[in-house]
This record gives sequence, C-alpha cells and structure tokens, in this order.
Amino acid sequence: MLRRASVQHGPPFCWAGASTSTSNGLPTSSQRRWSSIKAGLPAVTIFATLLGIATILHWDRFNHAHPAFWLWTFLYATAPFLVAWAWLANRRYAAPATDDEERIGATARGFAAVAGVGAFGWGAVMFIAPTTIIPLWPWALTLLTCRVLGAIFCLGIAGVWIAADPRWITVHLMLQVEVIMVGSIVVAAVRARSELIFDKPLTWVFLSGLTALLLGSAVLWLTHMNLPVPSRPGSDANESPHPTTTT
Repeated sequence: MLRRASVQHGPPFCWAGASTSTSNGLPTSSQRRWSSIKAGLPAVTIFATLLGIATILHWDRFNHAHPAFWLWTFLYATAPFLVAWAWLANRRYAAPATDDEERIGATARGFAAVAGVGAFGWGAVMFIAPTTIIPLWPWALTLLTCRVLGAIFCLGIAGVWIAADPRWITVHLMLQVEVIMVGSIVVAAVRARSELIFDKPLTWVFLSGLTALLLGSAVLWLTHMNLPVPSRPGSDANESPHPTTTT
C-alpha cells in the first residue's frame, strides 16, 4: 500500500498499534452494555480522523493502484463519521451510575487522567510537528509514520473518560483493549529490536513507560477481575426497562 521508501521506517511499531486501535470501535454491536464501550468511541473518532488527515497530507506516499490503499482510504474516510454517529446515537442508552457499583480507586483514576492527557498531548505534538520529534524518536520515522504514531498516542484520551466515569463496567473493556494494544507494541519492539536506537534517551523512556503501563494495568485487572459486571434492567440497548410497582 505504501511506496517502498515509506515502508522502510518502523512499520512494526506503527501497524501494531493502528490495527489494534481500529478494533476498539468494533464491539458496539456485540456488547450488551453501552457503558462498557462509551469511553472508547470518542478516542477512536479522533484516531480515525487523524489518520484520514495524514492520508491526505501524504497522498503521494501511497501506492494508489493497490487494493489495500482503496480499503485504507475508504476506512478512514468513513470511520470518523460512523463512530461519532454511533456514540451520539447510543448515548441515551447509558445506564445512570448507582452507589453500589464497583469503582476503581482514586489513585488509578488519577493515573488514568494524567496518562490520558499526557498521551493525547504527546500524540498531538507528533502529529502537528513531526520534524521536532523525528530526531528524538527511538527508531527511524518518516513524516507519515510519525503522524500515524501520533494518532495512536491520541487514543490515550480515553483515560480522561475513564477518570470521569471510574465504574468498573466502564473500565474493564477499555483496560483489555489497552493491554492488547500495548502488548502488541512490546512484541513488535522485541521483534524489531535491531531498529531501536538505544543511544537516544527517549528509547529508555518509551520502553520504561510501556513496562510501567503494562504492570499497572495488570495490578488493576487482578484487583478487580473477580468482580461481577452488573447488569440492570433498562441499562442495555437491547433490553427494555421493566416497570416496577410498589404496594
């Protein structure tokens, strides 16, 4: 899909995150609880929008005759609108919070907020000013792959929504997606370790950040994994509320 000159710069890292993050928007039709997915859809909308913009900005870097390019263009020309529509159309199905629902602690909530803002801010810089980041980055990037990575980092804004609604029902699916995504990037880093430039300080910051994120996510999951995900009448897009009567 990409012309050869672009493919040579760090694709294992870019595509590991991009392919996983795209799937973040897919469970809408299969999840029984809107609260489980609502935090991810705004982030996916931002991600897909940025990749659409990056495609336009670097149009000449793509192989326009390749079917994968047609699919890529169609996906990121339509996904921002479809995902945003799904989020807006389903907001009315969000179940109101109740006092008896399990929530993550204040420390985890604060970490989610800080990490979300930080990831989004860093991603925005990578997307807007790639020439500033490319000399510092742990592996070789082009303008296009730098912007793709920036879009992936911007997915972290989901942490802000989690901090705003720290119920376990909101957190648990996003946590799974995040672990799969970060884990995929770690696997890509190991497989393509010869491309890492260990003389750059940002390499160690990047690897340490990924490790800390995985460890923190594992602790959070192990702490809450045995908790039931509540299901109340009327909280599901596929169910109708059952009226209650008192005597």
